[in-house]
Amino acid sequence: MSILEISNISLTYPAMDSPAVNNISLNIEKNEIHALVGESGCGKSTTIRMIAGLENPTSGEIKYNGQLLNRAGYSVPPEKRNIGMVFQDNSLFPHLTVKENILFGIKDKTQRTEEKSEYFLNLTGLNGLGERYPHEISGGQVQRVALSRALAPEPELILMDEPFNNLDIRIKMNMLEEVGKILNKTNTTCLLITHEKSEAFILADRITVMREGTLLQTAKPPELYKSPVDTYVAEFFGRANHIPVKLNNGMFETAMGMINVPSAFEKNTLSELGFLVHRPWDVKISKDGDFEIEIVNSYFFGDYQEVRFKPINSESDVQFKFFTHIGEYFAPGTKLRVSIPAERLTFCSS
Repeated sequence: MSILEISNISLTYPAMDSPAVNNISLNIEKNEIHALVGESGCGKSTTIRMIAGLENPTSGEIKYNGQLLNRAGYSVPPEKRNIGMVFQDNSLFPHLTVKENILFGIKDKTQRTEEKSEYFLNLTGLNGLGERYPHEISGGQVQRVALSRALAPEPELILMDEPFNNLDIRIKMNMLEEVGKILNKTNTTCLLITHEKSEAFILADRITVMREGTLLQTAKPPELYKSPVDTYVAEFFGRANHIPVKLNNGMFETAMGMINVPSAFEKNTLSELGFLVHRPWDVKISKDGDFEIEIVNSYFFGDYQEVRFKPINSESDVQFKFFTHIGEYFAPGTKLRVSIPAERLTFCSS
């Protein structure tokens, strides 16, 4: 069941020639954690601001629990939406204590009780810090206060706009796990905005990729990683090889050699030109491998090495890569045979 329905919304700012958000549609399911990811400037924050009521779409509409929130010329005020919000800078009030910050968003002052504040202090691991001020606690603790404040009014939906940007990697990883547990425990639906794939992979049930104001693909994390809709999505979620191909008599003509069209592909949907996309870990070294290659160089990345190679006897200068565990070394000029399992290949037309 969808708690949030975004239907064909667009927004063009007066000073812009092209829309910041261009005719996007997306449903967020009840109790799911959904990540909207993309590079800076792609329209993520504009989208979340429209959901929060801070911007109004030029066209299209947004519904929350079946009730209209936005339409061109109509917008429910932000304070009447019962949607929680966690901002990138957290926006805590410096003159209020942790406890006072948590209770601030509750409209009914009779509900701003000691019991309520203690519940959220315990829920978010802030026990004993209620009387401190924001400058007296750590960055990770500030983040938990911001989350508690957003949850205190008991919204069904919470919006999180790049909330982990200012945390170092160790604190961030701990916070991601904690936030997921808290959202699940409170049965709160969440839309997370981020440009970090690791945050989306750890927290989200589903992920939507946004680029230049449009949505490219929505899927569960493993599907996005294994079956990207295009080369942009493939690279966004990790290193990938893009093998240029031409469809020729039921086979793919490539710089690596001829490759049979995998049986899982729907042949009638394939364009004549495109790319076979796969992950570098998919390359298997074997004396009986399908393709002969020559090592060009290798690069050390700590827990693995990236090995660059080129196909032997190819007129193309294109290079590809595979990953190998530390301890395996291949000198430039080494010749090997490799294979790529058909089930690891995805066809992308762009």
